[in-house]
Amino acid sequence: MACDVKNADLITTKQGHYILALKNNNKHIYQQVSERFAQVKTQLSKNEHIDFGSGRIETRTCYVENDLTLYDDLAHWQHLKSIVIIESKREIKDKVSFETRFYLCDLALEPKEFNQYIRNIGRRSAGALKTVCIGNWILLFEQIYKEQKLEMPQKI
Repeated sequence: MACDVKNADLITTKQGHYILALKNNNKHIYQQVSERFAQVKTQLSKNEHIDFGSGRIETRTCYVENDLTLYDDLAHWQHLKSIVIIESKREIKDKVSFETRFYLCDLALEPKEFNQYIRNIGRRSAGALKTVCIGNWILLFEQIYKEQKLEMPQKI
């Protein structure tokens, strides 16, 4: 399943929510998002989380961009509300690595919430949302009742 407007529309049609990982193989959107992020990074709201253990320290900084008016390549994404950027810094012994990841989402959440959901990919998160991870994308389904079990559609 790719980061594609058709997939996003299908998910929202089925009353789901999405966080789609934006990869470099989606060149135009990826380039536009990464270039714009470099310009507005200091103006965006952010949340920083530090994890440590097993001889490593990982710092994840989550930024959220909700002003999508300047993203021409995303104009046809009907339900898109947020671009989420995660900058990771990993320190293992004397090696330090950096990674920046981009996500497209139909929810408008705070950076702290996005940081938590993306960090917990593939696990059930606490709170009102159930997280399901398939490949490079994540679905967030609202739970109306705690006892209600939501199932993935057989075909998406």
